[in-house]
Amino acid sequence: MEVAQYFMLGIILMLNIQIIVHTHLVCTDNSLLHNATIDQMLPNHKIQSFTAPGLMICARECVYQTNCLSFNFDIESGQCELTRVVAGPSIPLVSKTGYVYAVKSDWVTTIAEKCTHVNCAPNHICVPSKTGDMCVLNDCGIPPVVEFGSSPEYRGTVFGYKATYNCSGIGVKAEIVTFICSDKGIWEGQHCRRVSSCKDIQDCDSSYVDGEYWIYPNAFGNDERVKVYCHGLTTDSPTDYITLPKENRILWPPMKAIGYDCDLVTTDRTDSGESVFDTIRITTSNMAINQSDYQFARLLSGINHEYGNARDCSNSNGICGHVVMGYAKIDTGQTGLIINRTAVWRNNGHTFGMKYFNRSSDHVIEAVCGGWCGGCYAETPLTLELDNSTILPDGSATGVTCRFNYSSGYM
Repeated sequence: MEVAQYFMLGIILMLNIQIIVHTHLVCTDNSLLHNATIDQMLPNHKIQSFTAPGLMICARECVYQTNCLSFNFDIESGQCELTRVVAGPSIPLVSKTGYVYAVKSDWVTTIAEKCTHVNCAPNHICVPSKTGDMCVLNDCGIPPVVEFGSSPEYRGTVFGYKATYNCSGIGVKAEIVTFICSDKGIWEGQHCRRVSSCKDIQDCDSSYVDGEYWIYPNAFGNDERVKVYCHGLTTDSPTDYITLPKENRILWPPMKAIGYDCDLVTTDRTDSGESVFDTIRITTSNMAINQSDYQFARLLSGINHEYGNARDCSNSNGICGHVVMGYAKIDTGQTGLIINRTAVWRNNGHTFGMKYFNRSSDHVIEAVCGGWCGGCYAETPLTLELDNSTILPDGSATGVTCRFNYSSGYM
């Protein structure tokens, strides 16, 4: 004889609960209630939550899932919550009228299905079929720990469920990030991000003013700290600069040799100029130097010329020895950065010549170039790389603390 079944009203009477029986609740065996704890439930630790037509169905789904160790069932609504732990002294139950709590091991022999004899791997569920029971991946497990993120908030861990984290910390964007349990059985999503530019700093807190700050450029994977000078933080378009403690000089001299006779020299060049660069502007996404930004270039004479370029009109190949040739000096010492080692300089112009070029260290590059008129320039973009030999003091720049900004999408 099959197991006797009664309407849910019988269960409710046993629980001494006065509610209306809903049509979506089905029958179950009242004698099985000795396997459940009445009017209590286990909070948190959910694998999945769904509406089940009865207690037996809820128990069966727990038995089928390898990660499920216990479950809660709401008698009134039919809400079934599968959980991945068993209640105990360190994981206590809480009172909840109308709920029952049960442990999976007490129900395995009760569920008369083939899957009770199938051993599936973790994160899998047994699916009965006419051709044979199958183990199918359906769970991602507990959401991962996210650096700079709070404990995850989630309602389940099977495919399609989400886990959210509140990001916070020095230099960390104050935002909410979301991970989704994918059908690969892994949690996928955006990790907490650090501030990567002066614009990020402005977005974090509009009260910051121009100065030296620590950022984590995307060019370095948003992991490596770099000191930048932020300019225009009170404007709509703040910009990023690297302060240069050492001398960085560019000279395009005013002297010009006339013809091939080195004795004929004039100083009427209107395109000459000499500058000292106290800072250089960068793009943090690739750490490229904007060689033609002169915001903080100290103009000593004439007009400004691009950072790193040397040129003159001293005659063919710089053979007029008494004429000052074009000069460029780059020195990134004490910045924690160096010019990319793959940078290439080329001669250009008419009867150009490179009298001297030396990269004496990772920090210092010097060039003496000229022509009639000609010189040398960086053929490839100048970008900055990390200088692991230089450790800058923590107090040499400000670490940014982001505040919550609901209007910008942060938490």
